[in-house]
Amino acid sequence: MKLLAPGRRRRIDALVEGGRIGARLCLGVAFMLLLAAFVEAFWSSIAQIPAWAKYSVAGVLWAGVLLWLWRGGRGGERAD
Repeated sequence: MKLLAPGRRRRIDALVEGGRIGARLCLGVAFMLLLAAFVEAFWSSIAQIPAWAKYSVAGVLWAGVLLWLWRGGRGGERAD
């Protein structure tokens, strides 16, 4: 959308800004995938940890994801 309707900026500046936003999004997705891979590979397979502890950690992680999604797009700088 930044390239089609750049507002008062040049198209190249709008494209660079959109690329930065896209790169931040990709880094966030990569971080979440790495965290999910760690949980699936190591945390889930440890038999010594009781089930209640695993479910408690899962609840905290889900709360963190929901908080991250709820806060998405807020608190950053606005281009318009």
